[in-house]
Parts: sequence; structure tokens; C-alpha cells
Amino acid sequence: MKPSLEELFAPKSVALVGASTKPQSLSQRMLRMMHAQLEGIGLTAVHPTAREIAGVPAVSHLAQVPVPPDLVVVATPAHAVVAAIDGAVAVGAKAAIVCSSGFDETGQEQGRELRDELASRSDRIRILGPNCQGLYHRPTGLVATFTPSIRDVELPAQAPVGYVGQSGAVGGALGDLLRERGVALRTWASTGNQIDVDVVDLADHLVEAGELTLLLLYLEDLPDGGRWQALCARAAEAGVRLAVLRGGRSGTGALAVASHTGSLVRDAAGFELVCGQYGVSIADDIDDLCDLAVVEAAVQRSRKGALAARAGGVAVLSSSGGAGALAADLATSAGLPLATLSAETRARMARHMPSFASTQNPVDVTAQLFTGAPEAFGEVCSALSEDPDVSAIVVILSLILDPAAEQLARRFVAVTEDLGVPLAVVYLAARDRTTGARSVLGAGGLPVFDSVRRAVGALASGGFHGRAPSEAPPSADDEALPRTSSDLAVLDDIGIARPAVEHVRTAAETRQAIERLGGRAVVKLGGSISHKTELGAVRVGVPAGAAAEVFAEFDGLAAGLGPDAGVEVHEMAPAGVELLVSVLGARDGYPPLLTVGWGGTLVELHRDTVTFPATLAPPRMAERCRELRCWRLIEGWRGAPAHDAQAALEAVARLAAWAAEQGSALREVEINPLIVHETGVTAVDVVLGREEDGHADRR
Repeated sequence: MKPSLEELFAPKSVALVGASTKPQSLSQRMLRMMHAQLEGIGLTAVHPTAREIAGVPAVSHLAQVPVPPDLVVVATPAHAVVAAIDGAVAVGAKAAIVCSSGFDETGQEQGRELRDELASRSDRIRILGPNCQGLYHRPTGLVATFTPSIRDVELPAQAPVGYVGQSGAVGGALGDLLRERGVALRTWASTGNQIDVDVVDLADHLVEAGELTLLLLYLEDLPDGGRWQALCARAAEAGVRLAVLRGGRSGTGALAVASHTGSLVRDAAGFELVCGQYGVSIADDIDDLCDLAVVEAAVQRSRKGALAARAGGVAVLSSSGGAGALAADLATSAGLPLATLSAETRARMARHMPSFASTQNPVDVTAQLFTGAPEAFGEVCSALSEDPDVSAIVVILSLILDPAAEQLARRFVAVTEDLGVPLAVVYLAARDRTTGARSVLGAGGLPVFDSVRRAVGALASGGFHGRAPSEAPPSADDEALPRTSSDLAVLDDIGIARPAVEHVRTAAETRQAIERLGGRAVVKLGGSISHKTELGAVRVGVPAGAAAEVFAEFDGLAAGLGPDAGVEVHEMAPAGVELLVSVLGARDGYPPLLTVGWGGTLVELHRDTVTFPATLAPPRMAERCRELRCWRLIEGWRGAPAHDAQAALEAVARLAAWAAEQGSALREVEINPLIVHETGVTAVDVVLGREEDGHADRR
């Protein structure tokens, strides 16, 4: 069992191997930063000849460090890293941070060999890196990084927000942008090439430590699905929100990732669906992470004095009716409800607002309230914050400029200090004319946004609402799939109705089968053949009199399609609404993915589908299915009779449960169409692919 990560975050003694006597070198800059900011932790430099570097005691070997180090930071050339790690193990160090580059990110065989040799030591010591910028952890006073984001700057108050990512540059930019907006990260870590300790390891440790309420992640290599799902569940249970930004989502981005950290980028569909299941925010850019962090800092500021989070909507307060209407539209589009203000709240506000102002949400207080007595603005905010349906306030300022704006900003900070809900400011004015005001607001802990869209987007992404995780998905084993003579027969195991089927070998058998099945039937080629309609391998409504002609045609077609292609006669199914229901099997630890959509031969034309984890609870599956446009046809469109929606949902749930039981033995199963009748459903065709089979066409 590998050592814990405790010494990585809370060492009593740290040694830097590879410290340089050159003031401009990266290793000395790092040493000076550590010396200036380490709190209560011993620091020693390791250098062949120097006995002091930048005020830090130096020794020539790790064995000479006065207090044996718990944590060793390595900043040597790549070829010397393994020896440094061996030295760390020899003195009993439990963790190492390798900042050195020159490993698998080079794409060269020598770099890969060095990586493998270094990785072989990870069973004796936990290794962060290589090719990383280290970490800092304010709760324990640890600073073991060279990120410029905390060098030679005055940091604002810490927020219970952390960053863990494969990129130190992305993390450094994030930290610096947050500093400008009045937020300092409590924890920051760069994992680099991740030969041992990865993003999920660090995130797990931080969630368990209970010191954060928001953890920002940057990923290039998608984690194993089982580990990622377990992390998401633990974070949700612990009340720690996760937000993730990914690099390598496009083909070009994937190539850049490979050259950056040597990562291979997996398909992300399962990853994104697990994120959605547990309420993990997916960011598109660094700005999105910044916005979430400043809102979270405001949330925590508003909860001082044990104020509890409330469910509810947002109240918009502006000096412009137009800006307020825009905010209402954007909030609605983002799925962020507007609060319904009580009569008492509106009456309280009216006592402090001009007679021509509006107390309806969005609240138009007019410019007079912003430029008048600060007490009036404070009373309006207080009334809003105490309304039971308000969980956040968005204030929109338009063209209130410095120097008057700076005075107004000071009033804002003063009157909002004791609010019980977070307040965000949208500043609709040029930065060069509002620099002072923005600085005051940020220093006062108020998040400031340049656009209404970004403000409501950050709030809607969960900046002030907790989200309970979905129930834990059932475990799946890898038992072999039941062996059946036909793909259709697997529907009997699942419990979904199907038409009667007869396999025929002659024209006479075809005629007899059609007569037994009602006089008209469907003739098709059997076996795991995809896109049968395009191949001309399906004929609907064939009468007994046409049996000989159709059999001869299909028998000739089957001869060119392989040994399992034979002629089948299927019972005609009643008409109804046709659905596609398919599952792609579990991969890389992620759950199987279920897709439901408008089916039949026009699947690609309609493009009306929803995809979600097959492990969702049936009520949540039903919610997702009702998002389909075609679901209106099932429920009865424009006076047409309703079809059996409940039977359709039961069939979807049964297929999902069966697929989850198969584990990784299932590659895919696709029912198309599943015909939804006025009463009941019928699965007319199915393609089943097992991992050991190569014939099923994944569509």
C-alpha cells in the first residue's frame, strides 16, 4: 500500500535538491519564495559546495539535513532526478515534488525511459510530478512552488477555494486573476506528468480534509471512471463543489496536450455524464473558473455567523429597466429562477425608493438611489436579503464612473457586510473609468463581473446552491452475456416484448410462416447486421403470395453478408411512435451510456436524442426522456391519441438495468425501433455487440 499524502501537505521539514547559487535561476527563485513564505516548517537547500543560498542553510547531501525531511523538492536536470529520489527514500522522506522536466512530455524514447525509472520508485515514496510547479497549502503553512502568481505580491483574504491541475501555467493564471478580483486560493497544486500522484489523488485528500467548499480542477488526461465517480460522490456528500476545465477536447487540443504532459485523451462522453449526475460544473475557459471562485468567496462571506444557505431564486437590482430586463432574460435562459418577492419585501423597499421606481423583480431603483443616501440602498438590499425566496442578489451598475464610483463602491462594501445572501455586481462601464471602484469592491469581497451573462452563468452553475448527488450507481460485474441464438431473443431476458420470429430456409417455409403470423409479415435478414433498411434487407407487409419472390431475393442477398445472415419472418407489429433505445457498455470505469431518441429510419435526420448514464434512477430517466421533442407524439400531439408512455419508460429502465449488470462484457445493444403503441411497446429490431464479437456496428 502506498504511503498517504499527509507529508505532501503537512511536512515538518523540507529539503530542496538542486538549489542553485545563481540568483536568476528558477531553483533559487523557488528557494527564496519558500524561505519567505514557509510558516513553521524547516527548510534546507542541497548543493554540492555552498553552505548557504539566499539566506537558507545548505548541505551537500540529503543525509546531512539536520532534521530529516518529510518532503523533498527536486529541481535537478532530468538525468539526476532518480538519484535524488533514491536519496530521499534513504533518509525516510515520505513525499517528493519533482519540478524537473525532460520526461515523457518530450515525446522521446529517453524521456519515456526516465519516466518509467522514476515511476518504479513510487511504491516507496509519493511523487508529485515530474514537470510540475509544485504546490502550496495555506492551512499548514506549506509553500513548495515557483508559480509567479504568489511571488512578490500582497494576497487578499483566503477563500475556502482550491486549485488542482495538470498545468501550472493555467493554475498560475487562475490564481493571479483571482487575486485581482479579491480572492486568494487556500490550496494550489500542479501535478504535471502524474507518474504517481494525480489530480484525483489530491482532490480526494482535499475533500476528506474538509477545508474547502469549492475545488477547481484542470484536466488533460481523463481519470479512470470509477475513481472519478467515487470522487464526485464523496465531494457531493461532503458539500465540496467541483468545477473542472479540460484541455484536449478538440483534435488539435489533444495533440497539444500530448506534447504538454504526455497524456492520452480518452473519449469524454462518460466523463461529462458523470459530472452532470453529481452536479460538477464543466468550465469552457479559465474565466469560468474565476467566476465560480469569486461567487463562492462571496457566498462564504455572506454565511459568516452561521447563516445557512437557502434555496430560492435571484433578485436583480439595477438603475436601468433595460439592464434589469436583460438580466431576467439571461437568468431564465441559464436556468436560474428569479425570486418572487413577497408583498412585505416590496413594501419595505418602497419606503426607501423614489415613487417612480419599480419594486417588482427585477427591481429598478433608478440612478437616484445609487447616488443618494447610502442608507436607502442598504435598506433595499437588507429587505431583499431577508426575503425567504431570495438566495442571491445581482446589482447592475451602468455608467457610474470614477471618482464618484469609488465613493459608491465604499458604500456598497459597508452596507453589504452583514447581508445573509451573496451579492454580485455587474459593472457595465469601461474598466479604465472604473478601476478604483472595481478595486474597492474586490477588496471588500464583492464579486464584480463585466457582463450580465457571466454573472448569472456563475450563479446558475451552482455558485450558491448545493446539489445532492444522484443515488450511487449499482456495481457491475463482468459475467459473460447470455448466449442466445438471435439478438432478438435477448429481449426475452430483458423483459421487453418482441414480435414472433421464424427462421426460414426455403420459399415454402417462408409462405407457411407468413400464413401462421397473420397473412402479412415482415421479411428481413437476421444476424447482427446494422442498417438493414439501407441494405434493402427489410420488407414490410409481405403477403403469403409474394413469399417465393421475396425469399429468393433475400437468400441471394444473405449469401454475400456472411454465415450468420439468414432469412427471417417477423410478426407485424402495430403502428405507433418509433424510438431508438441504445446502450454503449461500460468503459474505463465509466458507467454504460444510455441514449433514447426518435427512432426508425430517420434517426440521423431528426437528431432528437438524449444521452445519460444508464445507472440513473428511473424517475430521473423519465425526466430526461421527456426532454425529447418526439415525446410529445407519445403523450398525444394536437388531438392525436396518447401512446403508452409508462410502458416506454419501463422498457428503457429495463434495458438500462440489464446493460449495467453486464459490465464490460457488453459493447453495445441497440433497439431500433422500439414501437410505442397506445397500449404496450414492441422492440422490432435489436443489434447486440459483445466485447469478444467484432460484428456489431456501433452507430
